[in-house]
Parts: sequence; C-alpha cells; structure tokens
Amino acid sequence: MAIRTEWRIGKKGQLCAGCGKVFPFDVPFHSAIWLEGEAFLRRDLCEACYGAAPGPPFSHWRTTIPRPEDQKRAFDLGLAAEFLRRLAADGTAERAALAHLLALLLVRKRLVRVIDLPAAAGAVPRARVEFHDGHEALEIPAPPLSEEDIPGLREQLGRLLDFGPEGKPEPSVSARPEESSSTGE
Repeated sequence: MAIRTEWRIGKKGQLCAGCGKVFPFDVPFHSAIWLEGEAFLRRDLCEACYGAAPGPPFSHWRTTIPRPEDQKRAFDLGLAAEFLRRLAADGTAERAALAHLLALLLVRKRLVRVIDLPAAAGAVPRARVEFHDGHEALEIPAPPLSEEDIPGLREQLGRLLDFGPEGKPEPSVSARPEESSSTGE
C-alpha cells in the first residue's frame, strides 16, 4: 500500500456542509477533517450538524468568518519601497525621521534588511539597508526617534501610504463605528 504524501484540503466554506445554512459573520462554527477511505475531506459544520456527525473527525477546530470591513487591505509594498528610494535620494534633514521609520516598517515587512549602521560622531547616523533581492542598497538617515516622535510620523506615513495610525487601513467613513453606535446612527 502506497503512502500518500500530498492532500488537497479545501478552504473554509461559507455554508454548513450538513444543513446548507449560511454561516453568520463572527459566529464560531466547526471545521473538521474526516478520513474517508484513503482521502481526507474537510467539512464546515454548524453546532447542530457537528453534534449530529456519525463519528469523531480526524482533526477539528473552531473558526469564524470575519466581517468584510474587519479584513485588512493589502499594504502596497511597491509604493512604500519607491517612497523609501526617493526619501533616500532626497536626503534632507526634515525628512530623515520619516525615512528612518519607513525603513523600519519595511524591515518588519521583510522587504529590506539593515546591512550596516555605522556610528557617526556628531552627525546624523546613517544606515545602509538592502532590498532582499540583494540588487539594491540604500543609505538612509537614521536619527534617534523618541516615543513622542513616533505617533506623528506614523500618522504622516499613514496618510501618504493609505493606512491608519496603528498600521491598519483607515475606514472609509468619517465616524468610527463605536461613535456612531452610541448616537443611534
């Protein structure tokens, strides 16, 4: 008997495989994998249908379908990389902190890596960062950033690169949901 080393397990469904009801947003339901013959089969089931299943699954977990507005928009790394290139070429002291914070963000997103951070006596320190493909390195200013500097710089980057102050996309409406629900709108 040959041992199977690859399986195709489907994505999360929008409907209960037992009764066909649509799963509501943010309500937990069961995802389970059953071994049927020599194949694994995934089924997403509501609470009632999971309880009525004929036997225990091979594997099981609970999951939800998030509301569409809670899903993050993709962060445009190409735009951010091009903006960093232009900030590095610009080199003005007014934009040094912005370039430094953007470089740190792109390090976190694994688009660039710091290859050198030489000590600079008396001058603004400069960091060398390299794009992960290894074809391009930039020298950017790396001034010290205080806790007080970060919120303003993050807000400025958010406006420029289309994400909110905590790195999340801004909602398209002007009022926050918690504000509008308290006023009954």
